[in-house]
Amino acid sequence: RVGRGTRLDWCPIHGATDAAAFIGLQNKLGAIAGPLSLFDKKRLMMASAIATDPGLLMLDEPVGGLNPGETDEVLELVRKVRASGVTVVLIEHVMRALMSISDRVMVMNHGRLLFQGTPDDVQRHEEVIRVYLGTATEDRPTKADVGAIEELEDWRTSEPDEAAGSPEGDSNGGRHDA
Repeated sequence: RVGRGTRLDWCPIHGATDAAAFIGLQNKLGAIAGPLSLFDKKRLMMASAIATDPGLLMLDEPVGGLNPGETDEVLELVRKVRASGVTVVLIEHVMRALMSISDRVMVMNHGRLLFQGTPDDVQRHEEVIRVYLGTATEDRPTKADVGAIEELEDWRTSEPDEAAGSPEGDSNGGRHDA
């Protein structure tokens, strides 16, 4: 695991320093967090959680608002955390990110579970496609849904490495959770 588990010789200062190095923030240890870029703030969020030596790391939109290169770097960090033995649960609207990193996917619509399964299965699930493309009878797309609809269409028609992350982050107005 990233941390050391419960050990008597573990110290929170060393945990923070180790976590910053693990995430790639070792050169910013003396920086004030406020002026950091969004990318560095997202990495700081992860380092802060990792410093507590979690068995489970929950991330809320870790790539929202990031450009495609930054998104790829955060995804690599999430993979690195997973490889260290930490279970990762994330909420994300950037489909490319979600599909490239997930073993299992849950899609919610208006607070209800719509789908649970593999990334491969979600792209073929008719109800998920109808809801995200706005053809479900109870729901037509609004202007706030346009970004998510375009992203899903791009994701469904592109190769995983060619799809672009959403620079706006939560471009669907918060209506759908994946």
